Amino acid sequence: MKRGEDTTRGPWRHQVLVTPDGDDFLCRLEAMDDWLMRWKIMYRAVSLNGDNGAVRVCFREESLAHAFHEHLGGELVPPDAFAVALAANPLAGTEEPVAGAKELAAFALS
Repeated sequence: MKRGEDTTRGPWRHQVLVTPDGDDFLCRLEAMDDWLMRWKIMYRAVSLNGDNGAVRVCFREESLAHAFHEHLGGELVPPDAFAVALAANPLAGTEEPVAGAKELAAFALS
């Protein structure tokens, strides 16, 4: 990262925070994954220490974050620079939609 670079302007800056509420959390993650895969939406899922087990689902476009929020819940949150950087890491996923239910569940259960 270059000095003075604002990473909150990166391509994965549109974020929805999904908290591990209730006993149906894994079912919710599966529903989220199904919806994202059905619509072929690219996303990255990251988890930050300060989010208390929640998962940030990061999108390139604001409209996709809003659609996810409207259909599946979660909280639209301001971009976190560290989450944007993690999501931009090639090891965090691919250019294809991530089959994320397992990855999201791994974050939730850790």
